[in-house]
Amino acid sequence: MWTHITVNLRGKITAFRASNEAKGRGYSRTESGVTHKTCKEKLLPLSSQYRTPGIFTKPVDLAFFDGRDWNILELKAGGDLDSSNAPSNVEKLLTIYVDMGVENCKAYFATLYNKDGEGLPWTGSVKKHLNYPSMFLIGANFWNRILPDGLSFSDFTAIYKEALEDIDLNKRINTMISNCLGG
Repeated sequence: MWTHITVNLRGKITAFRASNEAKGRGYSRTESGVTHKTCKEKLLPLSSQYRTPGIFTKPVDLAFFDGRDWNILELKAGGDLDSSNAPSNVEKLLTIYVDMGVENCKAYFATLYNKDGEGLPWTGSVKKHLNYPSMFLIGANFWNRILPDGLSFSDFTAIYKEALEDIDLNKRINTMISNCLGG
């Protein structure tokens, strides 16, 4: 029974993602219709229909409650997903969203830094499958979402830089490389 439920749910999530893909290029581009609102309207009702017996867990890169909403994130260091992996990663995220089964849940694709440069529009294959920018936390937006109140991204980077200087990380790395090369 559980496999039948999972296959049916997976099929519905795949159909939802595929029917809401971004289309076109440039000014004629239509962004993905997978938004927090459409997830709530179309996917959240599936949670009661496809509830599985027992307790099951699915891996999620990051999940936290911010005092108002549950936030679930597919997290990458700074790059993009391989375009062939993007649909399955988005569907994994949407499946976890359905499994949460709560109205105050938001799903995001997130990166630790913007590979295209902080403050610039992010480019990547996931934008075809999730609405950009509403379902993305890229670079500073990611850090500002997860850092405690009162600590901004710029404060965090200053503290991080100071800590790296205090431990003289560059010297340590150069020493390790030199030792590996026999020098």
